[in-house]
Amino acid sequence: MADEEIIITRNATEALNIAIQGYPFKAGDEVLLNQLDYFSMIETFQMLEKRGQLTVKAFDMPLLPTTEEEIVEVYKQQLTPKTKVILLTHVSNINGLIVPVAKIAAMARQRGIDIICDSAHALGHIPFSLPDLGAAYVGLNLHKWIGNPVGAGVLYIKKENIATTKALFGDVAAADADIRKLAHFGTTPFAVVMTIPDSLAFHQMLGINKIAARLHYLKNHWVQALLQQPGVEVVTPAAPQLSGAIAAFRIIGSTATQTADLLYTQHNIMTVGRTLGPQGCVRVTPSIFNSIDDCKKLVAAVKQIAGS
Repeated sequence: MADEEIIITRNATEALNIAIQGYPFKAGDEVLLNQLDYFSMIETFQMLEKRGQLTVKAFDMPLLPTTEEEIVEVYKQQLTPKTKVILLTHVSNINGLIVPVAKIAAMARQRGIDIICDSAHALGHIPFSLPDLGAAYVGLNLHKWIGNPVGAGVLYIKKENIATTKALFGDVAAADADIRKLAHFGTTPFAVVMTIPDSLAFHQMLGINKIAARLHYLKNHWVQALLQQPGVEVVTPAAPQLSGAIAAFRIIGSTATQTADLLYTQHNIMTVGRTLGPQGCVRVTPSIFNSIDDCKKLVAAVKQIAGS
């Protein structure tokens, strides 16, 4: 990866909008996405579809795949001769599913299909290398798992894709093949940008492999405890290659909002209700500073709510 393939943005949503709205779509091109992708990226593609620039093909991703190969095959079966781009959400913000980006990209590349990858929840959460993903575009956040102050994201573009990417913000000075043509978005929070080296240094001191192992350990503790709990449905695969820290569940007969509210107001546990089908789901996201006692508290609270 070269410096000329990276720009600092204000967040992953901005980075991915630059990529999506700058991609050289032609009339009739099809974009493949699913219900576990981030709503802002889905809506950006829907906006472009409304403008007649592309066609969105949406499908339902299975919530509990058992292998990476199963996920690759799901995407493969959805492709058509018109498929031009696949939107991949590296780690779903809804149920935490990790998709095998590199394997899907290799399959897609054989068919002339590009990958736009949303890695907002991947950076600092799971081990990966940007060039090895094989994606044409990758958007990332620095304020989530890296822990940088809010206001800094990253856009990676493969060098060969820069020249054909149209600028979202006006710029006529930079050369077509210069990624800086895409970074003319006005005054940026330079104080936040100055914190990036320290945030990265702290992250590197901890080590991504130790971080990933710790996060999976915490997730696995509460997930395994609730898998056999009557009235509770876990909607995230537990395998470490398919989920990291993030996992989600439902309490049968209760909406996600109701469950999340009860966890917060009655048990002082912060979770997030997410849209996923009619009932939704409750996303649980421990961080490295959380303890097993925190997970035990969550399990006890969910069992109490499910039993009431």
